[in-house]
Amino acid sequence: MPFDPASIEGHGWRQGSVLGPGLAREAKARAPAGVGFKDDDWLVVTSHDCDIANGALDKEPIVEVLRAEVTGRVAPDGQQIGGRSPRSLQFQDSDAGRDVVLRCRVHE
Repeated sequence: MPFDPASIEGHGWRQGSVLGPGLAREAKARAPAGVGFKDDDWLVVTSHDCDIANGALDKEPIVEVLRAEVTGRVAPDGQQIGGRSPRSLQFQDSDAGRDVVLRCRVHE
């Protein structure tokens, strides 16, 4: 399938977008060796918007994503929100109508 920047723009993918289940499976299958995932992990796009839709694959061949793991907590840890921890960030989002607390680690 050829690269289609117009399709990416049409889907509204931007920095901060969360990959849907189908794309997440594809990304996990193509991840570098040694990168571990759980089935319920979220993948958050961290590349700049202009890189995501760049049609010159030789200049921007990858899209960077950050793994966000579901913590199982009811609320985020107060010490890991708002940039208080330089290595770990927790935030709350919604998935299928239920609140989910996610944790991202800078080295993942």
